[in-house]
Amino acid sequence: MRYIETIETLKSIPGWEFVTSFSVGGFEWLAFSEKCPMKLLIISSQKATIVDVDTGTINDCNVEYDEDELIAYCDTLPDEELQIVGQYGGIIILRRM
Repeated sequence: MRYIETIETLKSIPGWEFVTSFSVGGFEWLAFSEKCPMKLLIISSQKATIVDVDTGTINDCNVEYDEDELIAYCDTLPDEELQIVGQYGGIIILRRM
């Protein structure tokens, strides 16, 4: 399936709203915030970003993470230990609000 076909298919899922599309070069880890569930942390080999899944807004952030403990701390989500998952392991639970 080509990219445009994939996007059109995603837009047609009942009860879901398509917000944004982006690529991540050098993807390594991701985490959803428990305190702000609409915030998605993405860590790549180049940088770390926070995606607001409600608006599609993407902002750079500073992050410290531990690949052995599978946790991250982000300046945009202070006072929260984030559970990370990626190509090297981890577990993430996705819930629909």
